[in-house]
Amino acid sequence: MEGNIVIKTIYEVIGDKRRDFMCGEYTVEQGKVEIKRETRGGVYGIAVKLNEGEDPQEFYDKISQSGNMKDLEGKPWTQIGEGYYPLYWGKDINLGFRLYEHATGAESSASARLAARGLYGHSVIYGAVFCENKEKCEKALQREYPDILKSYKIKK
Repeated sequence: MEGNIVIKTIYEVIGDKRRDFMCGEYTVEQGKVEIKRETRGGVYGIAVKLNEGEDPQEFYDKISQSGNMKDLEGKPWTQIGEGYYPLYWGKDINLGFRLYEHATGAESSASARLAARGLYGHSVIYGAVFCENKEKCEKALQREYPDILKSYKIKK
């Protein structure tokens, strides 16, 4: 299997829900063709690599100043491997576009706003996988390896 630690973690957690492809069925009516939403999309993750000797709690405290953070409710912020910690797990019908929105902080939708999080000097990686029942897979990832960022929309 190719991919980074985010992909390996997604494969580990969602198991046989993973798909290597997307397929489904169109609904064809007169003058209208639809694709079923449940047959599209998957899950994705964004992770940060902490610097050598950097304490996860201190890092969390530092970036929490940016606001819109999840409360881990006493759960540990668990490393997914290779020094990487999950920042955000998500689901979407259009995986690549959603990852782009998190990076750019698009004003048209809620975003993790990565540029405003104080992640400078850290390696930030992402990965996305097609899967069945993306809602359940996202919840499983969040349960197994809690993420810390909330998405939010800029108030105008």
